[in-house]
Amino acid sequence: MTDNSRKAVVARLWGIYNDEGLMKIPDMFADDGAWNYAASAQGPAERVVGKAAMRARVEGMRAAFRDIGITVHRSVAEGDTVASRWTWPGTFRVPFGEFAAGARLRMDGATFHTVRDGVLVESHDTWAAGAPDEEPNSP
Repeated sequence: MTDNSRKAVVARLWGIYNDEGLMKIPDMFADDGAWNYAASAQGPAERVVGKAAMRARVEGMRAAFRDIGITVHRSVAEGDTVASRWTWPGTFRVPFGEFAAGARLRMDGATFHTVRDGVLVESHDTWAAGAPDEEPNSP
């Protein structure tokens, strides 16, 4: 039996960026689920709505970085909200902005997810880029 607790849904969500594949997206996102990505030096803020758009976003991230892998340092649930603090490093496959192919990037951030009825309804990110050898800001 699948654990549909809010923290378990969010844990499965982070797995789609790692090696668990994209086939789980239809099971974990509401039809009109939205992810609000924060602006960064790599691009403007972006709002991704719906399962197909989310799949395309994740495919794009996995295509851009040959070794992306998200580490979740902590998740806390309260009501229908799960807050996660995470880190992901990655190596660019192709040049992107100021980054050459082969350059390493590390993102440290936090996301607030709203989970209802076992699916993601909305997420809001905030993050900062750093060097791959830096430690996360706090536990």
